[in-house]
Amino acid sequence: MTKSSNYYTVIRMQTTKSSKTNIPMGVSEAARLLRVNPVTVLRLIKAGELAAEQMPGKTGAYLLQRSDVEDLAAKRAAKKAGA
Repeated sequence: MTKSSNYYTVIRMQTTKSSKTNIPMGVSEAARLLRVNPVTVLRLIKAGELAAEQMPGKTGAYLLQRSDVEDLAAKRAAKKAGA
């Protein structure tokens, strides 16, 4: 097994593992967890559907709590299953 494939396996395991801890994550990781584009995550943040903390600096990156993202993913999955 190459180092790079092992790295991606670990990342995949971390993003699919369900944990109700408040581990901060970035927009791109939240997008992978929600299976949407990162721009969609930014729209959800601006609409108030997803809580995030904007970091100071030039980039103004957002930090999201893993539990909030997992809750939104579960809500979206339930809505999709019911439709």
